[in-house]
Amino acid sequence: MLIDSEWVGEWMASAYRRNGVRTDYRLSLNPDGSFERTVSEPNYERTDRGTWTPEHGGEVLRLKSNEPGVPDADSSWCILEFTGTTLMVRLLALASRNLPILFYRVHLRQNGES
Repeated sequence: MLIDSEWVGEWMASAYRRNGVRTDYRLSLNPDGSFERTVSEPNYERTDRGTWTPEHGGEVLRLKSNEPGVPDADSSWCILEFTGTTLMVRLLALASRNLPILFYRVHLRQNGES
């Protein structure tokens, strides 16, 4: 299943928890509907893979992880703003501290490029 979406690409973001710990995100949204997400903090890193789909006319990004035991394995993210180079999302969940995350588009180097 090919997904024709402007969201296809490589995205990175950082967010801070209440205690000041920084969480870095790397999200690859592929045109074949697959994704790879890496979440890292000091002394912690996890990568999961799964499928993604745009929903509700492009207002929601749905991620469904294939990895067992992953937090937010099946999650929906409200698209608050998309400019082409930035993607602002908020997890669709009831939470006391559910702040938006601002992703920016990156172009990763291929092997051999400088």
